[in-house]
Amino acid sequence: LEVFAGAFPESTWQPSEHGAHALQTIDAHCCQVLPNVLPAVALDAQLPPEEWPNEVLSKAGSFDVVYISNVFHITPWEVGIGVLRGAGHCLRKGGSFIAYGPFKVNGKCTTESNAAF
Repeated sequence: LEVFAGAFPESTWQPSEHGAHALQTIDAHCCQVLPNVLPAVALDAQLPPEEWPNEVLSKAGSFDVVYISNVFHITPWEVGIGVLRGAGHCLRKGGSFIAYGPFKVNGKCTTESNAAF
């Protein structure tokens, strides 16, 4: 987030995370340092998008980008489904969904560290 927010200062970033400790860390390193990062919100992606935090719901349909990092490979299937549903709810028409993380190519992890994880 620090890299993206710093590289795109004209964009406003709304971070979210599931765990309370992560929210505090995000705020300490981002919203308290970078003026274009909003305070992180607790978000349980397993919930229907209509039950997501007001900070997200109030802007539904207006997000240019939904970016997710290192989630799909370490969460239950329902979280992945919820992320995709939520992204569809939040993105503006023509918006982009970007997923970063370890993926398999032809059934194999692309790095040893991902395979070991």
